[in-house]
Amino acid sequence: MDCADTHGGSAKGAEAETGTVTSSSKEIYMFKYPLNSSLKWEEILKTMADGTRLYIIHELIKNEMSVNELAKILGLKVYNVSRHLKILESSGLIEKRKEGTSRIYKITDDLRSRYSQEKEVLDLGCCKFEFKYLKD
Repeated sequence: MDCADTHGGSAKGAEAETGTVTSSSKEIYMFKYPLNSSLKWEEILKTMADGTRLYIIHELIKNEMSVNELAKILGLKVYNVSRHLKILESSGLIEKRKEGTSRIYKITDDLRSRYSQEKEVLDLGCCKFEFKYLKD
């Protein structure tokens, strides 16, 4: 994983109402939260720093899944996967929908738009996560 600052750490031009930042090259939207909140960045990066949650994000990039499907793929107990999903959801990285008695999880559209399938890189603006180094 490469986690390099790509915007010089500046949040100039930030608008708290919309969560947008204008940098010299592009406008960036960070999920549903304002970029000028360093606490939100810290929360997102802490969330992404856990290896299990990175694997969950990686799997959800490929397909929407239930907690049971994720537990089976990752070889973990359903309880543990549920705990990680709750953290990911509270950070605004994933969302769920009800399908019968199951909850189906997926990454947010904003997060999906930041993923390059060709390069297997998730670019958050401040950091890049390279999934090609994760072992399946």
